[in-house]
Amino acid sequence: MENISLYLSKAFYHIINTDKGGDDLEIKIEHSSNAKVIHKIMSKAYAEYINDPAPSSALSETVSSINNALLDGQKALIGSIAGQPIACVRYLINEHGLYFFRMSVLPTMQGLGIAKQLLLALEGIARDSGVHTINCKVRVSVLRNLQLYQSKGYAIYNQQVVEADNGTKIDIVTMTKTISN
Repeated sequence: MENISLYLSKAFYHIINTDKGGDDLEIKIEHSSNAKVIHKIMSKAYAEYINDPAPSSALSETVSSINNALLDGQKALIGSIAGQPIACVRYLINEHGLYFFRMSVLPTMQGLGIAKQLLLALEGIARDSGVHTINCKVRVSVLRNLQLYQSKGYAIYNQQVVEADNGTKIDIVTMTKTISN
């Protein structure tokens, strides 16, 4: 992989080549102006779970709910290739570290290393924010996500069973990674 360049200003830019070659991926921090774009990417990425016994709650989010969450302090990264948004992830930073959720890559762009690049960008943001821990929650049933995060140094920290709105029990793990400065 080529060198990774980081540019910090009002927004965070992260330019890389995707793992499998091709156009550069540009990742920017979004605060609230692109809720519609985030919703579109997320809806397409999570559509594969629509027929699950307990579909992801990501599918019930709206542009308005995402916009409100961003106005209330959530942030998002949006990844674009050739100016076209193709991936996003939302996150919060607090005294416990950086917590990310709703990792979303368009189905046609999955498997190209884009989620891994979003994870690297999140690590940079955590470092710049002075936090040393990154956390996420993952459904145990989605093995490829567990494997993705484990391949990037995340370890299972906690396991719990949560109940979906429809009463279905879902096994969830919290995964964590400690990063250095």
